[in-house]
This record gives sequence, structure tokens and C-alpha cells, in this order.
Amino acid sequence: MIELEHYSKSDEQLLKGLAPRTTDSRFKVVGYVSLAVVTTLLLFTYLVGNISFASSVERNLKVFDDEKNSETMKAFVNFISEQGRTYADRTETAYRYRIFKNNYAVLSKH
Repeated sequence: MIELEHYSKSDEQLLKGLAPRTTDSRFKVVGYVSLAVVTTLLLFTYLVGNISFASSVERNLKVFDDEKNSETMKAFVNFISEQGRTYADRTETAYRYRIFKNNYAVLSKH
């Protein structure tokens, strides 16, 4: 009790004023850390998505290049010429060929 008597009213007000500021600064730190974590996760997800997309495109192009004289490629060329299909670029053509190849394999089994 003696210690409390040493404090004046202005000291009590000062101590009361510090408590909310400390709490506010904790909330700010938690907010900044949360923002940093979310930003890092979004960036990581974006990078992983681009890597998997790029590897998918490369796989499509590799399959497209490796099977130039295959029966499936001949069927694909006949299909796009009969249907009058055109594709924007080589990447899209390779992607469409991969889809055609999968469907052609299923149809060939039946």
C-alpha cells in the first residue's frame, strides 16, 4: 500500500494510457505478420502454378514433336482438316493434340 501512495494521479493516468497502446501495438504486429504470411502463401501458390503450367506446356510440345509420323498424328491432322479447325499457335495445337490423343485411345479400345 505504501508503494501506491507514491504514485500521483498523473502517474496513474500515464500507466492506464500505456496499456491500450501496448495492446494496439500487439495487434499491429499480429496484423503485419498475418499480412506477410498471406502474401508469402499467395506468391508461393502463384509460382508453383506457373511452374506446373510451364511443365505441362513443355510436355504437350514434346509429345507433339515426338509423334510426328504416328497413326494418332495422322488422324489428328485429318480431323482438323476435315473440321476446318485452326489454332492460334503451336502451343495450343499441341494441347489440342494431347486431348485428341487421349480421346482417340479411348475410342480405339471400343
